[in-house]
Parts: sequence; C-alpha cells; structure tokens
Amino acid sequence: MKSISEKILKVTICGLMLIALLMSAVSVFVVNAISKKDSESLMTEVSEKETLRFDNEFEFLQNSVITVAAYVNDLEQSCPSESSMLEPDFCQKVQDMALSIANRTDGAMAVYFRYDPNLVGNGTSGFFWSRESDDEQFSYVEPTDILQYEEEDTEHVGWFYKPKAKQEAMWMTPYYNKNLDVFMISFVIPYYTKSGTFLGVIGMDIDFNKIVQLTGEVSLYESGTLNLIDFSTNYIYGTDEKGEVNHTTVSTDLYNTLTEKKTEETIFNLTDENGIQRIACVSVLPNDMWLLLSVPSTEINATRNQILIIFAVIMAVCLVVSILFIAHFTNQMVEPLKKLTKVTGKYAKGDWEETYTCDTGDEIQELSESISVMAITTKSYIDKIYQLATIDELTGLKNRNCYMAYIEKYKSGYYEDFEENQKNERLSKGEKAVIPGGNLTLPQYAVIVFDINDLKHVNDMSGHENGDRLIVKAGKYITGVFKHSQVFRIGGDEFNAILEGEDYENREELCKQFETGLVERPIIIGNTTLTISYGMACFREDGISYDEVFRRADRRMYQNKKDSKLGRE
Repeated sequence: MKSISEKILKVTICGLMLIALLMSAVSVFVVNAISKKDSESLMTEVSEKETLRFDNEFEFLQNSVITVAAYVNDLEQSCPSESSMLEPDFCQKVQDMALSIANRTDGAMAVYFRYDPNLVGNGTSGFFWSRESDDEQFSYVEPTDILQYEEEDTEHVGWFYKPKAKQEAMWMTPYYNKNLDVFMISFVIPYYTKSGTFLGVIGMDIDFNKIVQLTGEVSLYESGTLNLIDFSTNYIYGTDEKGEVNHTTVSTDLYNTLTEKKTEETIFNLTDENGIQRIACVSVLPNDMWLLLSVPSTEINATRNQILIIFAVIMAVCLVVSILFIAHFTNQMVEPLKKLTKVTGKYAKGDWEETYTCDTGDEIQELSESISVMAITTKSYIDKIYQLATIDELTGLKNRNCYMAYIEKYKSGYYEDFEENQKNERLSKGEKAVIPGGNLTLPQYAVIVFDINDLKHVNDMSGHENGDRLIVKAGKYITGVFKHSQVFRIGGDEFNAILEGEDYENREELCKQFETGLVERPIIIGNTTLTISYGMACFREDGISYDEVFRRADRRMYQNKKDSKLGRE
C-alpha cells in the first residue's frame, strides 16, 4: 500500500523530466529554423503589398492623364479635319476636361496640353494651369515658349521632347520645383492623330512628396524603412521621424549592391550609408523607380531572442500544466463533494428541481442518494403547500392569495407617479403613456368583477352542496368564455378576471357572448338557473390606477346585479 503523497511525488517527477526533455529538443530545433524563415516571409509579404500599393497609386495618376488623352481622341473623331484640332475651340474643350480631371486628382499640381510648334508656328500654343497646393484653385500660367530652348535642354523642355522622341507615354524624372519648394513628378503622353501626325503632349505634374510620404506609412519591426530610389538622378527618397520628405544621393556601394542582389536573391544583406547592417528587399515600379524595404539586422536577431523568451514561457507553462495535472487527480476526489455542496446550496435557496447522485462507491455516494430522496420528498410537500396556498380547492381556479400577488404589477406605483396633466392630455389622444424617468409603457387591460346571483338563497333552500355545485359551474363558465385571461375566485360567490392581449381587444364581444351564453344554454342546478352579474372597467378609460379600475368595475357589477334583480321581479 503506497501513500497518496508518494504517488503524487512520482507523477510530478516523471512529468517534469518529460517536459524538460521535450522542451530542450524543441528549443534547439525551433530557434535555429523559425527566426530566419519568419523574417524573410514577413519582409517578402510587406514588400509585395507595398509594391502593389505604389503601383496602384501611379496607375491612378496615369489614368488621369490617359482620360484626358482619350477625351482628345474622342474630339478628334468629331473633327472635320486635323486642322480644326488647332483651333481655339478645340483647345478650350480639352482645357475644360483637363481641369476637371486635375481637380479630382489628389496631388495634381499642374495640367497642360502643348501643341507641336511645327504645326502651329509658335512655341506657346496650348495651355498650362497650375496651383501651389491641393487647397487652392488652378490658375492659368503663360506657357513656356518651347522654341526658346534646344531639344537637348532636358531641364526646360525635356517634358516635351522626350515623350515625342520615345513616341509613348512616360514618367519623367522627379525634379525639384524651386518656386513651390516641392519635388514634382510628371506623366506625359505624346498625342498622334489618326494620320500619325504628332499633335503635341498632354501631361500632369504631381506633388512627388505626397507619393514619397506613403513610404512613412509602413510599420515593420521597430525601425524598418521603405524608400524610393531613382537611379536616373541617383536619389533615394524617404521620410524622417517627423514624416517630412527627405532625399540623399545613392552611394556607389549601395548602387552596386542593389543592382547585383536584385537579380540574384529576393532577400539580401546590405550596409547603409551609416555603416549599419540591414536585411533588404527591392522591387521595380512602373516609372522605373525602385522600392527598397530594409530592416536593421539587430532587429531581426531580436526576433530570435523573443523566440527564446517564448520557449522559456512555454517551459513555465508546462510546469504550471504539470501542477494542474496533479491538482486534477486531487480534484477528482473532492469533485463529488463540490457538486453535492452546490446542489444543497440551491436547496437552501428554495430551488428543489436539481438532484445529484455520484458513483464513487463510497460514503459520498450514500450521502448523495439520501439527500436526493430528501429533496424529492421535500419538493412534493412544497408543491402541495403551494397548491393549497394559491389554488381554490372547490373550483380549481386561482384563489385570492394568488390574485393579490398577481395584481402587484399593476399596483407598483408607476401609475400614481404619472403626472395628471400629461395623463389627461395623452389619454385624450389615445396615445401610449410613457412613465416619466423610464422606458416602461403603461399596459392595456380590463378588470371584470363577477358575482353569482342568489347564491345565499340556494344555500338556504337547496343546501350548500347545490350552492357549491353552482360555484363550480360558474367558474367553468367564466373560464370557458375568457379563455386567454387570468380568472380568480376571490370570495364565496365572487370572481375576478383580468383581460389582456387578445381578450382585451375582443372584450365587448366576449361580454356579449358571456351574457347570451347563459340565456341560450342555461345552467340549472336543482331548481336554480345560474345567473351571474358582472361589471367591467378598462384602464385609461376608467382610471389611472388598478384600484380605481377595480372600484369602477365593482360598482358596475352591483348596478348590473340591481338591474338584474328588478328584471327578475
């Protein structure tokens, strides 16, 4: 025979040894594999998502210019000749459309349509509209004279001659606008007529800072960064900690690293201008700029350290689990007692519905079975007592005790608190009366007081047995008519019905049915025909409290009894 403490000790030691061996093996395997795989997967996913986001941004801006070019094409279809496309009216229509599109394009700073000087004989034909910020309206600016500059002068007329030479839409290299103190980027479409004649260019200047600011919305590790690189100018753009746009020159080492690794690996190492080792991922955008995502290597290694901490936590959790595992066995021994205590607690509060017996094969089982038998017996006695307390023994209807408890909800004081002037005003309009200070609504109901006529005479002349039979028949008749209402026997020959819902809505019809039923199908006990006097009163029509409604119904019942007696005489 071994003691329980000895058994628990052996289980604990075995469990802890098993956990230590298992967690050691898992730690060695996971720490070496999961860190690199997880970081590479995360960076690739973020890089792909950001590339798609920038692609969509550039595509949206392109579509604005493409829409203007498509409009020019539509206008060309309706022109009688190519020469009519050089007329002011044609240019005005294009200008109206271009301004409409530019006003709906976030970041648009200028929009223009410039004719080929070879067609119009001057270098200023067309239009140029610009603004200094999104909050301002576009204003007309005198177009630059293209003929004043050589075709090789990229700084001043590259936006015109480069698309013309390339013969396709293109993004221009970002440039710094000194007048607006902002970096700009342009998308330009060279337009050719149906005959292949070069008509001119359609373009839009975009606030490049707004595009660069998108790089600051990336959150990767603690200090992961996203940058745009333009190798045509060797600028790398990004945002600082304050969200302001900045740019620096791409170093030779960075350029070599990027151009080499881009074709070899998806994820690679690089050293930034501050000598910090970083893990990087790059992709190419539609305007030939590169998107560079990078994270310091120290932060990637920090993830590995976090994994080690996680495993330490797992080890601690396993120890806790071991303790809980041991506690489970102890709990199995005391669980029946806990359940038995819970059930007996309900018995103490008057809830005798639940019983509990366990199958432990010991004294606890015997105790639970005895308590269950006691509960069943006690509930039976309580049910009988409740029956005697609330049910009328003669008629089987609910008695006066039950009646008094039931009408408490009508006498809770809500109605007395209802302001008299509000009551009169709303009741006169037939509105629902809302209780001040709450969301309760006064219910609709009617009270009917019944009284058996000449019951004393029957008791005196035919005996109490016939009188009791008369009471029973009266109760059955009342409940047969008012099927959906609460009916109570509140005195020897007195009954009360409270009409709600369907019976309340049909109260007049039910009362007529009640009267005609006793005439058409009389109930006779001995030599006596059952007659019942009644009086009905409705809440809101006859009072604002239950007592007022009841008193009105009671008075009407006595008036009905008096009228009935005069009729019988």
